[in-house]
Amino acid sequence: MSNESLSDLGKTLTDSFYKGLDREAILAAIRQNKKTLSAREMVAAVWGISDDAVLGKLVDLGLTSDTVAAISLTPLVAVAWADGKLDKKERAAVLEAAREYGLEPGDVSYLLLEGRLAERPDPELMDTWRNYIRMMSKILDTESLCTLRGELIARARQVAEASGGILGLGSKISKSELALLDELEQAFS
Repeated sequence: MSNESLSDLGKTLTDSFYKGLDREAILAAIRQNKKTLSAREMVAAVWGISDDAVLGKLVDLGLTSDTVAAISLTPLVAVAWADGKLDKKERAAVLEAAREYGLEPGDVSYLLLEGRLAERPDPELMDTWRNYIRMMSKILDTESLCTLRGELIARARQVAEASGGILGLGSKISKSELALLDELEQAFS
């Protein structure tokens, strides 16, 4: 696999994530945000990958901080919308997960996430995300891949558990959310 193909797919994923959003407003926020992280810093902070060789390889392959945000936040948005609607608890869970990732209101990735939550994502976004993860799975070492998978799936599961059940009884995760969580897992194989 060439560096160019992963880089191109990363650009497609980022473009899909931005689709329909006010890109100029987001870019203005990027310019004003003095604490914008590099891709290397964002991968280390968000995904917990600290191996310098792996970080260097990802950056060399064209991974950008925007792509890290799209990779990290797409599963959360998809799970929140899995049943065709987004309720307040799911929205709050997604935004809380974003804060746990270190994003703050006003951060570029946080603004992107709020924009993505406003409407159900286009299926193209998840298709591109799955393709990107499959390509990354061929590049990352086993430990880094397990770290990434664990982080992304755990956050997505938190969103799925945010609402559901009747009077606090039964499974809080709907069938559509379970199916999507399974799809997320399968993207890593």
